[in-house]
Amino acid sequence: MAADGKPGAGNVVMKPQTSDVPPGAAHDLTADPLLRSGAVQLVQSDLPDLSTPYIGSITPAQQAAQLSGVLAKTGLKNEYFTDDRVQAQTDWVFSMPMRRYSVALNPAMLLPEYTVLSPEYVHAANSFVQGSAATKKVCTTVPDYGFWDRSEYYLDHDASSEDVELGVGIPMPRYRHFCGAVSVWSINAGDEFALSSLAARVSRSNLEIGYRDGWGHIAMPSINGAGTPLIGAAFSRATSTNIGNNISGNFGLAWEHRYVRPGDVIP
Repeated sequence: MAADGKPGAGNVVMKPQTSDVPPGAAHDLTADPLLRSGAVQLVQSDLPDLSTPYIGSITPAQQAAQLSGVLAKTGLKNEYFTDDRVQAQTDWVFSMPMRRYSVALNPAMLLPEYTVLSPEYVHAANSFVQGSAATKKVCTTVPDYGFWDRSEYYLDHDASSEDVELGVGIPMPRYRHFCGAVSVWSINAGDEFALSSLAARVSRSNLEIGYRDGWGHIAMPSINGAGTPLIGAAFSRATSTNIGNNISGNFGLAWEHRYVRPGDVIP
């Protein structure tokens, strides 16, 4: 469908799901940096991917940039619920499906490789490698975040925070990261191995807030305000033993993140 609502034209893309090497240059087939550099051998079953052009004569890097732009956010907000009286737990999930087409970890060198998009959502200046040899992953730094409780008391990530309106600024860890294609922040779990709503293991970190319930914000501007391409939600669970006579119940809740798009647009 075209922008004016009329039928549009697109490329028909079909690839055999085999281990054969496809004809043509990798740069013309994908924006994946490892496949383009030859660090990982490109085969037919790698295609099509999210950078495969479906419209017009654009390149894979241009396709990846366009899809990244559709998902790009400069900020988000959501709620958390960790009341011990109902054994509540909350995990915030951040999924970045287009990140692989900007950066990927070379499995042999354990160093990041990049595909230059325009604009550059992930690049050498805003990413780094974290973890031991067996757990290394590429991370990007979250520059600004803060959390409130239900009475509007505020916790700031900045260790030099001052008193703020309606509450007192309390310092939190200065830096947080998005690591891997999907990151999970467990809130008030104790550590990254304790029980949590989703019981994530691969790319999970714990954020101790101190307040048991409330909401928080994350600001994530990238180069030239282009934002960070991501989607996600908060997932909570709780158990109530007070439903009725000798009756208890388990409850699950999910809230999609509320976003700010580049240009301070609220969708």
